[in-house]
Amino acid sequence: MKNIEGEFRDFIHSQLVILDAMLIEANEPVHGRPMRASMLFVTECIVSINDEEIDDDFLLQDYFGDILAVTTQWYRIRYGSELLKTPSDNIHGVVAAFGTPLSLQIPRIPEFGTPKTAVKRMVFADGVLDEENPMEWVTPAPDFGDFKTEATRALREDVTRVSSALRQVYRRILVADFSSSEERNLASSVEGHLEKSAADIESSRYGAAVWEIHLCVEKILKVFLRQTGAYVPHSHDVSKLVTAAEEAGLPSCGHLNLHQLPPDGDAIRHRYEELPSPTFKEIMEIYDVAIHVTAHVAGALKQSSFAENKEFYIKALPWHPKWKKNQSENIDE
Repeated sequence: MKNIEGEFRDFIHSQLVILDAMLIEANEPVHGRPMRASMLFVTECIVSINDEEIDDDFLLQDYFGDILAVTTQWYRIRYGSELLKTPSDNIHGVVAAFGTPLSLQIPRIPEFGTPKTAVKRMVFADGVLDEENPMEWVTPAPDFGDFKTEATRALREDVTRVSSALRQVYRRILVADFSSSEERNLASSVEGHLEKSAADIESSRYGAAVWEIHLCVEKILKVFLRQTGAYVPHSHDVSKLVTAAEEAGLPSCGHLNLHQLPPDGDAIRHRYEELPSPTFKEIMEIYDVAIHVTAHVAGALKQSSFAENKEFYIKALPWHPKWKKNQSENIDE
């Protein structure tokens, strides 16, 4: 079924109009629709191929790759290539160098090639791995000139510290045990506030960043309290929430410089620009405290057994070009 053309391609296109409307109704993001639509087309529209009925293993068949190619092209024409990109490949953070914010684009799950073309190694990392170069995540990368060695060393330490904290937040929330979708949604929103605070710092909206920072710390503490079944105070006061969380079993936060976080009343006033914005130095100190508090609390969430499996070797599906290349190389050997 290679190079699907003519009437069958037109039929797929006609069904994609219907399937896409269903996926819109189901709130499926655009970047996930080509795969979902292809799977629905196979299961709902195809009865048999060459007199063989469709089995549950259709993802492993060559024809699925051909159908996915037609579907992806249809979506690319309809929505454009940009909307098909997965938005969450990187974690967005920020570091300072020479009084300037530098954006960090940290790979969520480090991927590495292997001697086998169709197999890659993926690591659910809590920090920066020895084989990674965190300086590659800094954008734009500054030119340190004559001070390159000393300045690079200091920046690398900052990037490593921030990246490790943000990765821990992401991984621990990803694999945590939650009793309800509301609990998981609250936890998932934490990273959005962290990323928004980084974007606000980069845009010199320091007051707005304070508000986002406060929300992420408040929410992760309430996630911990909910998960442990403890009483959740009806309060935005981080100090009260920390006390309640520590009473519920959270390891002490005494080493995390919580006093540097603005109180909830000030955070609200910063949101509405009713207070002078912090300086760049002050907001970076607040941001640094917040990401480490958030990582500390996220690290204490109850984890599923999946958390123990930190490293995976992933093989491409049989219709994937890399798999086919790998098979041909094996035959040649």
